[in-house]
Amino acid sequence: MAITKFVEGDQPGVYTVADEDDVEGNLRAIKDARRQADWVLVHLHNHEWEPGKDLSVPSKFVTTFSRACIDAGADVFIGQGSHSLLRGIEIYKKKPIFYDPGDFMAMSNTVTRLPADFFLRPGYRDEVRSCKATAADGFDAREALPKPWNPPGGYGSAKVVGSIVGVCSFGEAGELSGLKAYPFTLGGAIGRESSGHHGPRSQSGIPRLADTGMAKKIIEYLAELSAPFGTKIESKDGLGQIKL
Repeated sequence: MAITKFVEGDQPGVYTVADEDDVEGNLRAIKDARRQADWVLVHLHNHEWEPGKDLSVPSKFVTTFSRACIDAGADVFIGQGSHSLLRGIEIYKKKPIFYDPGDFMAMSNTVTRLPADFFLRPGYRDEVRSCKATAADGFDAREALPKPWNPPGGYGSAKVVGSIVGVCSFGEAGELSGLKAYPFTLGGAIGRESSGHHGPRSQSGIPRLADTGMAKKIIEYLAELSAPFGTKIESKDGLGQIKL
């Protein structure tokens, strides 16, 4: 259930607030898991961002909820779904919060069936609008469109097109002892103008470890996004070293 409330304030925008009963139920589940498991990982799929900012800045309800999850007993919090591609990392009470490590793979250029309205997009040739048009015909037509109709892979607004895989190490007492970020890109047509990949459509959206130059760009961008949370990240040997 969604409830809209209008409040007079200094900053315009739509702010999302988590349902209190939902929060209570999730925290109760985390506390129960803490009693049953060696490690507790919490995952939140969300699309919201902070009003007046870009997609890379999580909504305040996410930062509040993620910290509450750590307080309830989570060892790692993982946000996902913003398609920004990246969001920052926070170390809260010596536990990692990944506000969004990015998309791991993408299928938007390789699906075999498309809805009818896909072929009705403005700018397509008449033959693409035919009932005989195939998915490949539709993708060819989309790639032929000039910008801004055809941002690379749908990620044209991202400052750097890349994602990370976070690898956490914990000590015997359960404390976080190390955290590394392995940068990768999505191959093929996904983000090819930004990531340097020019592979065929068949390889579109397949994750590959970033080359040296791109890896440095991704880690530096991740460090920029993580700085507001007090997290320092160093680019070294093609990956990100998070300073604990």
